[in-house]
Amino acid sequence: MMHEILVKTTSGYICGREGYAFLGVPYGTAKRFQPAEFARWDGVKDCTCYGSQCCQPNYKGRKPADLALEVKGSEDCLNLNIWTPDLDPNARLPVAIYVHGGGYQVGSNSHPQQAGDRFAHGDRMVFVSVNYRLGVLGGLYLKDLLGEAYAQSANNAELDLLLAIRWVRDNAAVFGGNPNNITLLGISAGAKNIGAVMTLKESEGLFRQVLLESGAMQALRTPQTASALTRRYLRCLPGIRPEELLTVPVDTLIRAQAELCDCAGSTCFFGPVFDEEYFHSDWRERWEAGEGWKGTALIGTGRNEMFRAVHNPNFVRDRKEEIENAFGDNAPTAFRTAGRLMAEGCTEEDAWLRVYSDFMYRAHGDRLAQRLVSKGCRVWQYSFEFLPAIHGMGFAFTMRQERNPMSVVSQEEMEKASRLADCMNRSARQFILTGNPQCPDFPAWQPSEQGSTVKLFYDETLEVKSANGDFLPETPEYNYGT
Repeated sequence: MMHEILVKTTSGYICGREGYAFLGVPYGTAKRFQPAEFARWDGVKDCTCYGSQCCQPNYKGRKPADLALEVKGSEDCLNLNIWTPDLDPNARLPVAIYVHGGGYQVGSNSHPQQAGDRFAHGDRMVFVSVNYRLGVLGGLYLKDLLGEAYAQSANNAELDLLLAIRWVRDNAAVFGGNPNNITLLGISAGAKNIGAVMTLKESEGLFRQVLLESGAMQALRTPQTASALTRRYLRCLPGIRPEELLTVPVDTLIRAQAELCDCAGSTCFFGPVFDEEYFHSDWRERWEAGEGWKGTALIGTGRNEMFRAVHNPNFVRDRKEEIENAFGDNAPTAFRTAGRLMAEGCTEEDAWLRVYSDFMYRAHGDRLAQRLVSKGCRVWQYSFEFLPAIHGMGFAFTMRQERNPMSVVSQEEMEKASRLADCMNRSARQFILTGNPQCPDFPAWQPSEQGSTVKLFYDETLEVKSANGDFLPETPEYNYGT
């Protein structure tokens, strides 16, 4: 028979599962399109089952424009899952907070293969996974249409994460954790969300380490860009006035979101907006002046991040238009760099794979690493090289999901993939536990000429090698087109 475990948090009492698993713990509540506040309740909250995920489309093979599209999840989705081996406040265990990806549109914290006990593999740490608002609920810019009360509507996803981190810090000790030793882990949109929070003044001293793959400080938008996206979204809701967005059924909002995002480049549609209250447009200048978040970082990307996009029939057929839409003002640089690579002997396909991967992901990881190094932070970088080395594949290995079909590993390669996944998982756990990702069976990692940044390659030989990287130095900051 399962025994209930009772814990008192700053929000109220919760009961969890035997084995110290607390699932679906509410950390915040929010009205539609408005910033969340800490959750509070009387009595005892049952936290023995996963909570709701954020509302999102469930395609199941149907086209997004199909009016019969299923919508899953709930607007009441701000919850955490917490796994811990010890409830002694004096244990002071390292705390890891996992932030899921999904293009700011889909995903949740309740995937069984991302459970904290599975990841920790017996190590003594507190593992937390977080839900945050997605799509239009977390990122639709409404200040121009609905006034100052909705000035932060486009930043709700990031502010949700900030609130969740603060809740974990305030309650870490009751779960045996150390509030001064928090590591954030993120993949894709989750990594971008973390990167955005790192630009906030409120992040200073809030967490100690970050482990990011396939995402960094990118997808930050101007109000003009965000406003243009809102106008496009409203065209998917004919006959609905802006004020009606507050009261229409949420399924209506999500179906329109699915229609809006039924195109290439939709993963750049949502993300933080410079509101000058939380996200300041001068954050780069502040960082260059030595202000902002400081800590230890492990930053990775896949060798072929944009493999699927480059092989998409739309990209092959409409390459010029796709590049101009994706790169905005930076499209001339992209075409110039691809032309240089082809002149050096690359095939057209390989040239665009490298350019697209570098511009969209790899250069951002490199740039974040150098910004942190300039502050005196200790940084590791890795390039995941196990083919096809696509977007997020390395993080899937870190989470021991190499057997997931999304990892596209052939049966013949599975044994090597599993050995590599074991190494990467142990490396990530070492990073959380000690601040150093070195495993006993890895060779020593020496700082490169670039300071304290060490660039590494995870490849099928299981070797880890220092390298200077292969990022394009001329890549400018993005100005995404809409």
